[in-house]
Amino acid sequence: MIRDALIIHLTAPNGECTELLAQTLNVQGYAIAVLNISGYLRGWDPNNEALYLCTDICKESFVNRSLLPVLHSITTDFNGSGSIANVSNPVWMKTNREFVNIVRLYICNENGIVKSFPESLLKCTLVLIPVK
Repeated sequence: MIRDALIIHLTAPNGECTELLAQTLNVQGYAIAVLNISGYLRGWDPNNEALYLCTDICKESFVNRSLLPVLHSITTDFNGSGSIANVSNPVWMKTNREFVNIVRLYICNENGIVKSFPESLLKCTLVLIPVK
C-alpha cells in the first residue's frame, strides 16, 4: 500500500450514509478514489437512468451540465440482479477541504438529485493518497 494512504470503509444502506470518523483527518493535498464497491440497488433500471456515487469531500466535476462531487459511475454486473459491478479503473479526485471528520456518501443522478433505494446496500472502500 502507498505510504501515508488513508483507507475508509463505508456501508450505505439505502445507498446513502454519513460516517463519523474515529479521528479528524488532515487531507489537504490529498486525492480520493473508490477502490472497491459491492452491493445491490433494488428498483434501479440502468437503461433508464445513469447513477453516480458522490461524496461531500471531493471536488466537483461536470456530469452533463451539472457539477457533482462524483467518485464513481455506478454500473451493474449485467446479470439482472441489480448487483453493482466492482471498480476496474479508479478515478482520483482532489479533496475539497483541509480537514475531514465526517464523510457523506450518496447516490445521485446526472441532475444532482439524490436517490434512495429501500432494501438496497452498498459497501465501498475509499482511499485517500497525498498528491505530489
